[in-house]
Amino acid sequence: MKNTLLLLVCLVIMSCKNEKTAHDNASPDEIQKIEHSKSAEHEKINKKGTKAIKSERLLSEKDDKVNLEHLINTKTFFKKQDNYVLNYKYPYLNENIKPSYKVFNEYLQNNYLSTETAVSEVLKNNSLSCDTSVIDVHRYKRIIDYKVYGKENQLISILLYKANHYTDENHSSYMFKCLNFDLEAAVFLNYNTLLKKNSEAEMLSKINQKLINKISKENHYKDCWELSSDNFEANKDNFVITNNSIKFYFDDCIICPSYTGRYAVEIPLDEIVHLLNDDRKELVL
Repeated sequence: MKNTLLLLVCLVIMSCKNEKTAHDNASPDEIQKIEHSKSAEHEKINKKGTKAIKSERLLSEKDDKVNLEHLINTKTFFKKQDNYVLNYKYPYLNENIKPSYKVFNEYLQNNYLSTETAVSEVLKNNSLSCDTSVIDVHRYKRIIDYKVYGKENQLISILLYKANHYTDENHSSYMFKCLNFDLEAAVFLNYNTLLKKNSEAEMLSKINQKLINKISKENHYKDCWELSSDNFEANKDNFVITNNSIKFYFDDCIICPSYTGRYAVEIPLDEIVHLLNDDRKELVL
């Protein structure tokens, strides 16, 4: 055992000496290339680490699924072929409580569980990722899961998150779809039905205030940027209502690169009470 350890120590020392000798004998241009290569490798490792933290934070966020388990069942859909895997978990409202919940269930069925459409989306090889380092990869697995927030007999907010995994096993990207459903009226709600007309400019300003504050104070936001008005308009329906806040969700590269930052911007409800439609305040607050 001692001989083995001694041999390993010797090999490490020899390796270090060889690396140092190669570095000492290199020309200035070669040294610059070596240092650049090391820097690029360190940056790649750091990005992988922050990307993992970004995904982990999303997945670990608590929701109200346990409290609402009598109302919402989790159903699954799984399909595996040689070149793709579909693994979906999705919410299904208990129609025994109210038959009109069929509206919600049919929406999920028609928009997310069409096998032909799902397979086509997975196999498409265009615009797979906003990450410029991802080249010539193929999306081979899509996972859909969800989180739910809500008030019993009033409002539920569903966050559907879609994780696209690629042939590079270290790379994945997330996309989001938020659904807000009035349990009493059995209708879907969006930004325009919950918030006042022409409130977009003020809401965008509040989102960007939160982002600017994080960019200036939190290291993992340093590569992020403000939300544009066009991107807000395209994503303004992607929000959930929790007990205390409204949270807007954005796909990779809308407010942050794929490897860092966060997917959501959270605003306390007491900051936007005046922006809520009067006939919806009781539903939300």
